[in-house]
Amino acid sequence: MSSNSFTIHQLQPLNPNHENIHSTQNKLHENLLVLLKEQFESENRMEEDANLHLESFLDNMKNTGMISNTFWVLIVENDEREACGFICLCFLPKLNKKNGYLYVDELFVREKFRRCGIASILLDETKKIAKNLNMAGVRLLVRNENLKAQALYQKSGFSLSETLFGQFIPPKNNQ
Repeated sequence: MSSNSFTIHQLQPLNPNHENIHSTQNKLHENLLVLLKEQFESENRMEEDANLHLESFLDNMKNTGMISNTFWVLIVENDEREACGFICLCFLPKLNKKNGYLYVDELFVREKFRRCGIASILLDETKKIAKNLNMAGVRLLVRNENLKAQALYQKSGFSLSETLFGQFIPPKNNQ
């Protein structure tokens, strides 16, 4: 692969009428869709519709304004404006003197851009955001079997610990 330069963009919410969208943001939304489709394919989630996921996400951004205050989506593009990867970050407040943490909710790099430093670029930018917002740090979860991700996170300065993770998913309305 040729040596590309990479640029990080922060996804911004659409305006309430989905009109007069700045062309850069429009391209970012298109690129996020490309990334989601490839992510779903790589995770064998083909029954899910990436278009519906993205539309629902964009509607939530538009209606809640959450993207500017508590949730960030960063997208890396190469110099041809091709989507390379993304990271979703959430603010986790704390009930003490700490300013809370940034939580890495998702990190995905397209297969053809893996081993090009994209994940490190995204994690470095995440650490900068946490520092600029005077947060206590950055947190994330990684599966025990995902040894490549664990190595990446350790290389990026994260310490891994034995933490149990629980998740509750409410049943669908028809169940």
